[in-house]
Amino acid sequence: MRETYAQKLRDPRWRKMRMRILKRDNNTCRCCGHMGLAMHVHHLVYFRDLEPWEYSKMYLVTLCEYCHQQTHRGRVLVLMPRTPRERGTNPRRVFQRQLERESA
Repeated sequence: MRETYAQKLRDPRWRKMRMRILKRDNNTCRCCGHMGLAMHVHHLVYFRDLEPWEYSKMYLVTLCEYCHQQTHRGRVLVLMPRTPRERGTNPRRVFQRQLERESA
């Protein structure tokens, strides 16, 4: 019998990869900057032939529960830079403007 996606997310290999991503992103949502304990690791793209833990780290990001839900509802994800060198815009403001436009 094939494993469900939820079962795969309990696999020790996924848990190890998830912890690496959370540590890399300092337990901070890459979309809104929220820091917390109940963070999600989101796959930016899905490949049919890969298991969740087989993805390159560049395809995985830390998101808070709210931003994770929004991405799965089709909202555009604006990633916050991880390093000072990547900074230059305020993605939180950009994301807020997107939400305001959609609700108008």
